[in-house]
Amino acid sequence: MACRNREATKAAIARLKQETGLGDDAFEFIQLDLSSFRSIDAFVREIKVKGLPINLLIANAGIMMLPKYTETEDGVEMQFGVNHLGHFHLITSLLDVIKKSAPARIVIVSSTAHLMANKIDYNRIFDKSKYNSDANYCISKLANVMFSNALAKRLVGSHVTVNSLHPGVVSTSLVRHLPMQSVLNLIMRLVFLSSLDGASTSIYLALSSDIAHISGEYWARETTQEPNPNALREDEQEKLWRLSEKLIAEIEARLNQGHAK
Repeated sequence: MACRNREATKAAIARLKQETGLGDDAFEFIQLDLSSFRSIDAFVREIKVKGLPINLLIANAGIMMLPKYTETEDGVEMQFGVNHLGHFHLITSLLDVIKKSAPARIVIVSSTAHLMANKIDYNRIFDKSKYNSDANYCISKLANVMFSNALAKRLVGSHVTVNSLHPGVVSTSLVRHLPMQSVLNLIMRLVFLSSLDGASTSIYLALSSDIAHISGEYWARETTQEPNPNALREDEQEKLWRLSEKLIAEIEARLNQGHAK
């Protein structure tokens, strides 16, 4: 279990043990914070040192509609940095392990909000004055679908599939940065999906034998959906891929320089 909060994960593992009857060796916690390349790199090293296989990776970390411009530990706009770049760095760093573990699946949690981004407006990511909490969130979710599609093309023939999805409007702490929390909490209880229902499409993509060979699709309610047309543009996919690699190289160079000092 790759999670940021150690105490919350311990509680989750205790509950899982009780519900499944599985023993201590069935679950393992490795700390992972997608807003920190130091954390991502440490996680990847631990996976490789332990020789752990990865037959399934669900990219589920997320942050939503931060009211003010905020940066990750490495200086990237937080929503883009966590929702896209952190996952991009994690997954590409583990691709050798995932390929060796094949057949394997990668499931990337996006959102229907990606439909509201006409394109990836890089000015909103890199210019603090152009930041908008809603728009930047939608951009990060469009990046999820574009990354999923681009990665699926690169993994053709590897027996590794990649799919993205909209989980539904789910009652979780993801909405904690939105205004009017007392009203929102009431609406969440009445209208939003439960966490279990919200996980159903992720679980379907992770485990269903019906889609074992399907890759590069966008899903909701356990069925394929039409994504934002820009998510299908290979030129835009490659532009995002190249930028992501460039940002990662720059961040890693700074971290290495820091270690050298």
